[in-house]
Amino acid sequence: MAQHAEQQPVTELSGLRKNSWRNNLFAEINGSSLVFFRMLFGLIMLIEVYRYYNHGWISSYWIEPEFNFTYFPFDWLHPFTGNGMYYFFAFMGVVSICVAIGAFYRIASVLFFLGFGYIFLLEQTTYLNHFYLIVLMAFILIFLPLNRRNSIDVILFPKLKDKPILNYHLWLLRFMVAIPYFFGGVAKINLDWMSGHPLDAWLADDTSLPLIGQFLDERWTILFISYSGVLLDILIVPFLLIRKMRLPAFLLITIFHISNSIWFSIGVFPWLMIVATLIFFPPTWPKDAMVKLGMMRVNLKPRPPESPENISSKQHRTLGVLIAWFLLMSLLPMRHLLYPGNVSWTEEGHRFAWHMKLRSKRGKGHFVLRDKNTGIQFKVNSANYLTSRQQRKMITKPYLIWQFAQKIKAKFDAEKESDFEVFAFIQARLNGRDFQPIIDPNVDLASVERPVFKHSNWILPLEN
Repeated sequence: MAQHAEQQPVTELSGLRKNSWRNNLFAEINGSSLVFFRMLFGLIMLIEVYRYYNHGWISSYWIEPEFNFTYFPFDWLHPFTGNGMYYFFAFMGVVSICVAIGAFYRIASVLFFLGFGYIFLLEQTTYLNHFYLIVLMAFILIFLPLNRRNSIDVILFPKLKDKPILNYHLWLLRFMVAIPYFFGGVAKINLDWMSGHPLDAWLADDTSLPLIGQFLDERWTILFISYSGVLLDILIVPFLLIRKMRLPAFLLITIFHISNSIWFSIGVFPWLMIVATLIFFPPTWPKDAMVKLGMMRVNLKPRPPESPENISSKQHRTLGVLIAWFLLMSLLPMRHLLYPGNVSWTEEGHRFAWHMKLRSKRGKGHFVLRDKNTGIQFKVNSANYLTSRQQRKMITKPYLIWQFAQKIKAKFDAEKESDFEVFAFIQARLNGRDFQPIIDPNVDLASVERPVFKHSNWILPLEN
């Protein structure tokens, strides 16, 4: 950190004139909080790389499986062979360090986005909302000049520190943090969650906990936690934007994330969100804190430039891109409304929509292959071809069931030199309901279109 702090008011819009919101977006601000986020984001990603080595996930996710469930239209992506994935994760660790310290930041941020995006796209059964959030954050970091302060790049290229960090850089990152909170709350407004499912089943496993365990199977406790979760997710960002409410809101959401970290195995997500939520404090807060702790001296310097009276044509184009990004991020989580049925059952529009911890879903069943030439048919147990994780995830998700059908057809077509049909006899249970068929067993999955952009009639509706 620099040895001096700039004395500025503790509001987010330090030095900004009362001008239109468009002009204020392009005002210069102190970038301390953004730089702090850059440092901790890189550090958390380095820890995540270490966790993949330490838990053996590199091998179990990308080396051991016979095949991977890739995303459309990225089926051409494949894991590196041999020890390639280990070397790749080592490379990602180095890139994470470069992001953290701001060393060749522009190149490092692009490489991190491409690298993490590659990892994300290799296997659908490892999908987690926080992985998706990391991909999105990594993408926007490419366009945020967070190496203009407190970075190796400033040492190597001193002219960088003369370039500004603008207000829209701050608000773009705030928007990305707000998205999972808000839409996570919106997603909870469904009949199951508001009735206490699947929270009741999860809490039933913890009734032996000291002090609070005796209350966890009480109906009022379950409903209180369910409704509180909705209100917390939807209201936390508005409270963070209100100066007097900001600190208690941050403390509350920190307790929430730490509790989730203890209760559920969700990796670095709680810590990433705690760090990211700090972005709602005034942009000078890291330096203000260091001054109060006596780690820095106050240096009286001129205020930063006020918001420009007019924005340039380039800034108008930037504004257009920001609006387009806002609309995309706001509409994508709602696309499940275009499909019929319960999204937690059909999975149509479930991903990329911040549906976090909303369901308990299990499946069972098998596949039947029938030779079109001879009529001979036989049963196939998918567990013989998938890892336990792939099997557990696939058996409840129609889009993965379809993809496995394509894989198993290609395998037997080649081995038997024939042409096979594939039928799925699979049942699932959602949030404590009875098992019921999820796939029409009379439909040859090898002959139907991939479930991507429209409803698939071979996905049977949830009966109750």
